[in-house]
Amino acid sequence: MSGQSKPVETPREWLRYAEGDLAVAEREIESVPYDSELGQMVAEGAALNEYITAGRYPGDIAFEDIGKAEAAEALGAVRRIRARVIELMKSV
Repeated sequence: MSGQSKPVETPREWLRYAEGDLAVAEREIESVPYDSELGQMVAEGAALNEYITAGRYPGDIAFEDIGKAEAAEALGAVRRIRARVIELMKSV
């Protein structure tokens, strides 16, 4: 490798990050009420998983080329989800 290090070197590190994420999620879920509009965006968020997986594990997972239409759709989903989260955060 040309000076680059892997984001996480060991399964133990992955577990540490996952446990930290879980702790944050458990803490936050108690302080924020359910938002039905954000809940309806779950499918859009799920569609973005395909892109993060390919970006996080380049070369490890085969994926199709992303065309302009797919990129525009993903960008629109990110913008809608981001806008809703920002709106919700204003009331917290």
